Amino acid sequence: MLSVAVNRYGGDETLRDVIDEMHAKLHCCGADGYGDWSRIFWVENASVTSRKELAVPRSCCDRVTYSECVTTVPGDLPEVLTIYKRGCNSVLKQHLRYFTH
Repeated sequence: MLSVAVNRYGGDETLRDVIDEMHAKLHCCGADGYGDWSRIFWVENASVTSRKELAVPRSCCDRVTYSECVTTVPGDLPEVLTIYKRGCNSVLKQHLRYFTH
């Protein structure tokens, strides 16, 4: 279900706000990880011309390094990115387990 929401991010402002809030509060990015954003047609940065470039919403930026956040890089270089790398699905599951046990 979260994957469907991410796929609709670019076309629904309310849904976009909810996903941005989720990224910021749960410190996660995308449904299964930041790579989700390279598989959909939404791109925040108009300079991204290839699916090989990674473009993520600004809400995926780590709040500690937000002013220096890099949301677009050539290729897939997670070790140099200042974004949340874990997907929100796994974070939500972890929180649910904690609160239901």
